Amino acid sequence: MIKKIVKKVMPQSLLYKYAYYKKQINNYIILAKEYGQFNTIKTGTCFDKNYEPIPWYTYPAIEYFKRLDFEDKTIFEYGCGNSSLFWANRVKRIISVESDKEWYHKILKEKSRNQEIILAKDKDEYIKSINKFGLMFDVIIVDGLYRYDCVLTSIDYLKRDGMIILDNSDWFPKSSECLRQKNLIQIDFSGFGPVNNYTWSTSIFINRDFDIKFLNKDELMHPIGGLKDNAEK
Repeated sequence: MIKKIVKKVMPQSLLYKYAYYKKQINNYIILAKEYGQFNTIKTGTCFDKNYEPIPWYTYPAIEYFKRLDFEDKTIFEYGCGNSSLFWANRVKRIISVESDKEWYHKILKEKSRNQEIILAKDKDEYIKSINKFGLMFDVIIVDGLYRYDCVLTSIDYLKRDGMIILDNSDWFPKSSECLRQKNLIQIDFSGFGPVNNYTWSTSIFINRDFDIKFLNKDELMHPIGGLKDNAEK
């Protein structure tokens, strides 16, 4: 009723402005509240709107990973943090390497039973830490120090049906090129993410044998802020 009165009384030019600002405000609400970005900027911590830990990746990448079934997967991660907690809730086993002693001890207090965290004392130990376990990994995450060297080393420990995640791939073009030269397909997830006031890219690298299935959960298939009413029935 109020909308009808407003439309009759308000000049057409103001109606256009009203619609324009309404869309802008709605976009802000989706990013700030539905994604939870406002509170991550305020606290400097990566979590979603329910204060569950999430990686410091772009939101499109996080949404994609939430849709996949990693229950029987083993992950190796260069760099640890809320991403480690996020993955620990979804995978069979996660091994992370960290170089910062203080940060290592902080994450160690919060780790789950399926998590292992290594403290690397120098560059060489950090890069080669992946070869200590005699394992091939389903997912390898390069999101810490020495990314190009970690990429070069980690390729030999990736299963053919797995994937490598390279965060900030727009900052590390040599690392991305190295993975593409290994005949891996690069898929970029670019956009906003937690904490930061700019966009960046989180990329995955896979080959044609990639085989991680989707979770059978309808609610995960709807993007945050999307129009569910328009979904196929």
